[in-house]
Amino acid sequence: EGTFIEFFLVESPAGRVAGEKKAAHEHFFYVLDGTLDARVGSKSKRVKKGDVIHVPRGKGWQLTVSKGSAARYAGVRSTARLEDHIRKHGAADNWRG
Repeated sequence: EGTFIEFFLVESPAGRVAGEKKAAHEHFFYVLDGTLDARVGSKSKRVKKGDVIHVPRGKGWQLTVSKGSAARYAGVRSTARLEDHIRKHGAADNWRG
């Protein structure tokens, strides 16, 4: 676990289901290989290699690996420390230099 974000890499077999009823932290998933049926809140979409899924904090989500082949995806999520820092100090806009 990082100080402000967590990064993970997942390789799942066909049919595998992952998710949360209410995400404690904001998530981003990047599909590296395979196909997933993704649900975020009430919206569903089939995603494939190169697609990005955003899960806002507090939303329910589910990823189901499509039948027939495995899938690989990378994920990044904020930590409680980052979210506490943003609540106290606001979000920085440092990308412009």
